[in-house]
Amino acid sequence: MCGIAGFIALKKQPMGILNRIVNSQNHRGPDNSKIENVTNKNTHICFGHNRLIINDLSSASNQPFWDLTKRYCLVYNGEIYNYIEIRKELVKKGMKFNTSGDVEVLLNALIFWQEDAFEKLNGMFAFCFFDILKMEGILVRDRFGKKPLYYINDKDKIYFASTPTQLAREFSKTPNYNYLNKGLKHLVYESNSDITQYQSLLAWEAGHKLKIKVLNNDINLAKEKYYDLSKAVANKKSELQNVNYFEHIDNISELYKNSIKIRLRSDVPLGLSISGGLDSSSIAYFSKQMINNIEGIHFGNPTEKKSEGPIVERFSSNIKLNVHYVTPSIEKIKNTFDLILDAQDSPIISLSYIAEYLVYNKAKELGIRVMLGGQGGDEVFMGYRKYMLFNLYNYISEKKVYYAIKQLYYLFNIFGKELFQIKSYLKNLDRYLKIFESTSKINLPSNLVNSPLFNKRSDLTKVQIDDIMSVSVPIQVKSEDRNSMHNSMETRAPLLDYRLVEYGIALPSHYKIKSGYGKWIIRDTMRNNIPKEICFAKYKRGYDASNDYINNGLGDHIREKLYGYFNSIKPFLAKDVGINDFSNEYLTFGRGLQEASTLIWIGKRI
Repeated sequence: MCGIAGFIALKKQPMGILNRIVNSQNHRGPDNSKIENVTNKNTHICFGHNRLIINDLSSASNQPFWDLTKRYCLVYNGEIYNYIEIRKELVKKGMKFNTSGDVEVLLNALIFWQEDAFEKLNGMFAFCFFDILKMEGILVRDRFGKKPLYYINDKDKIYFASTPTQLAREFSKTPNYNYLNKGLKHLVYESNSDITQYQSLLAWEAGHKLKIKVLNNDINLAKEKYYDLSKAVANKKSELQNVNYFEHIDNISELYKNSIKIRLRSDVPLGLSISGGLDSSSIAYFSKQMINNIEGIHFGNPTEKKSEGPIVERFSSNIKLNVHYVTPSIEKIKNTFDLILDAQDSPIISLSYIAEYLVYNKAKELGIRVMLGGQGGDEVFMGYRKYMLFNLYNYISEKKVYYAIKQLYYLFNIFGKELFQIKSYLKNLDRYLKIFESTSKINLPSNLVNSPLFNKRSDLTKVQIDDIMSVSVPIQVKSEDRNSMHNSMETRAPLLDYRLVEYGIALPSHYKIKSGYGKWIIRDTMRNNIPKEICFAKYKRGYDASNDYINNGLGDHIREKLYGYFNSIKPFLAKDVGINDFSNEYLTFGRGLQEASTLIWIGKRI
């Protein structure tokens, strides 16, 4: 887990640029930083790396990493979880190894199999692999974009880095208001496109490769997609046609366990981000079976009844997992809000960003360097309520009256039990409705087309693929990567193992939605392993927000930040809107927090 940077240019480049980019990424790899300048004839090539040591504690795995002939060079951010298996395969082919980590495995895999190596990799990664002899290389990002990669492409040079901030500063890139407006309209910023928060600064897309070849005093680029989730799911559906339900349970259980097992490979202490939900609890259960030396961290209070805290306390006691509880002061919350905008380098959508950041910060305090979490489970196995609504839509469209009535019954039953969550809104219905009906309090210059972000989603497989590649997962992995790496922390998501993703999406929807539950087959798989109150909970309480941070000081803090940037943000405020219009009510309900964080981020960047 690291930070990477570099450039390939036809003309000599000022080394200060890359030095500053690498220095700005020290939080991603505080254990070692290195820059290597490689000049070949008329081409100026330079690679930089920030290392966070996870596997192979020796300096032998420091990067940039070269083969023994000094022909091939690799800078790489991420983890190849199945590196032990790949290493064994390469040893049988006659490849030699001098280190015990995954970076040499990745380099040798690329040398031996070239681009065919990609399909063998099970991990999260962004890397640049370069052949000095042929003067050609490749930039690659993992299947689901767990690891970031940004670049600037000019006529005679290409720069890349793990973070966009210093790249934007070096090349005077201004805020991209289309990006910001898309986020405000759709709650989606990262959607596996090349658009970023800065004009003309591009994000490399998940599951894509960029071939680079220096030829005849020119840099030729060829962008290709190497992983297509839709095709992979279609192939998996064909493969699973004759598999029965109980065989599916066995297969998923084995995939679950293997995905966790290979993500527990580490030479440094590991921890678990445990929320009290089905996904993180399942990961905690299997992790504790495999290794004893692992700790849990939960944002919340074990005595707060309206949170997941008491559930986490009971469950962790049952599996003998030591859990640390994060219960920050309001001063800590305010300080973290400021840190978040720098860590994310973009606006935030909710206070959950703060909770996530503080969990990783606590892990850092405890000396933990690797955290496992449950991201992806809802998308892969249909845990969100919307899947039930899409399913109902399909039943109605197909005139399956009986099934439509059953689905309606389950939905009414669920929402009836969740009324406690909205009773506070109902007390102030007029205020609540007015907020949602109001126009935005900010007005950004943009040529974004005001149309739905996604096409009509009646096919549930398409819904899931959209969520994995374009809707919710890109938001989650971006937030997780920035928050964790700002704390020099690596995070791993077993439920985003590509094998599990493909299998889960390929399953018939009635194996995932049943009796008013999403993720049914996972609940069925885990029913004998985790408590019923977790396994068959019909709703999720969420993290402990009992302190009401907005009303207890965070709201005032946000308005103070807005006042501080008032001259810069005034042109972006809607007509007759002032700072005081960002009331605690507006920051709590509706789009207020997102709009306020957008304005503050703009103020910091212009």
